[in-house]
Amino acid sequence: MEIRPGQLVGVVVAIFAVLLLVVIGFARPAGTVAAVTGQPPLKLISVNGQGKVQAKPDIAYVNLGVVTEAPTAKAAAQANTEAMNKVVNAVKTFGITKEAIKTSNYRVEPVHKYDPHGNQPPTVTGYKVYNTINVTTNLLDKLGQIIDAAVDNGANSVDSIRFGLKDEDAAVQQAIQKAMDNARDKADTAAKAAGVRIKGVHTVRVDTQTPPPRYVDYQKGVAGVASEAAPTPIESGEIEITVTVAVEYEL
Repeated sequence: MEIRPGQLVGVVVAIFAVLLLVVIGFARPAGTVAAVTGQPPLKLISVNGQGKVQAKPDIAYVNLGVVTEAPTAKAAAQANTEAMNKVVNAVKTFGITKEAIKTSNYRVEPVHKYDPHGNQPPTVTGYKVYNTINVTTNLLDKLGQIIDAAVDNGANSVDSIRFGLKDEDAAVQQAIQKAMDNARDKADTAAKAAGVRIKGVHTVRVDTQTPPPRYVDYQKGVAGVASEAAPTPIESGEIEITVTVAVEYEL
């Protein structure tokens, strides 16, 4: 197709016009775009709110362990099995089901004897078996008795006692409601002082600060000696959940 000189000039002018419109579109400030659309800029007020909920723990997780040592791995494992069976049976006497008792760790390790002078390589003198079960229970008022019974029947390691909430979501929702109420009170006060009124919520950001599970130490000795004293008291305390919200209100 042959393009005459006059036609070529028209094409160039058209291309230049399109490019000019594109440049103008990119260079136009945001305020100009808002003015063109006829939408006034939003008037916002930003506040933070905080809500706290304290709840009594209603569930506990206990790690009970049995450590045995013998000249052979087989003998150590057999002794460990016998001892752990006694521990589990003792725990079950409180009505704790087998589903609430889970093995969390089991390992066999050689016991080495080292030459104090470093002239000889280490030799294996025996084997240790470590067996740990995790017990979940809501019998917090009997927790000390449960642990003491386990210790009296062969448990010689109590790694941790952890407290928590079965329905933590409910406590978090309560804390969120308190945080939002706190934010609205602040916004209403600020708006009233400024002589304006709040129309509604523009944006919300929620930050939940759930504390790590509470751990307590088991103070009673775990030497496997039958206890004659009162059960070891285990205090669960309270769990505090904190929620912070950042809210933008439209004026």
